Amino acid sequence: MSQPTETYAQAMLELQYPMETVKTAQAVWECCPALPAALTNPTISLLEKEAIIRKVFPKELQALFCVLCKNAEATYIPEIFQAFYEKKRQAENCVHAVVEYVTPLTEEQQAGIRAFAKKVSGKQQAVLTLQENPALRGGFVLRIGDLVYDRSLRYTLKALQKKISKTVTGGNVYP
Repeated sequence: MSQPTETYAQAMLELQYPMETVKTAQAVWECCPALPAALTNPTISLLEKEAIIRKVFPKELQALFCVLCKNAEATYIPEIFQAFYEKKRQAENCVHAVVEYVTPLTEEQQAGIRAFAKKVSGKQQAVLTLQENPALRGGFVLRIGDLVYDRSLRYTLKALQKKISKTVTGGNVYP
């Protein structure tokens, strides 16, 4: 990550921006492609950008977004959100796990995955991001930092195909 990204994320953490406010701002940023285009466009005046910011973003984050526009650093906004979330999780001794699935997970399954993520990471809390991925064909893929646990049908079929092709081509296959 870039230095401005880290600096702004750290400032957000130190200013104790509420997580829900940051999530709301991120949702606003992502919902309308014209918004990032306008705030990063050098031909739009700072006054016009500030007016847009005051209309669409939560009050707590308006000054930050104005500074980003003034410094021509609004392009860093998506990275700043991610860096803030990571710093917040670290400060709270929390791990972030991403689960890709085909069939939505039950609350019980989510609780089990959170418990597993805490155990593997040694953290006291775990936050899950759930992402539907029909390409998996079944099962799930769990990412905890650099660790990947692929328990998908897609992975199983590819592994089986690999074993079969080794067998057919005369390669040794050991269980």
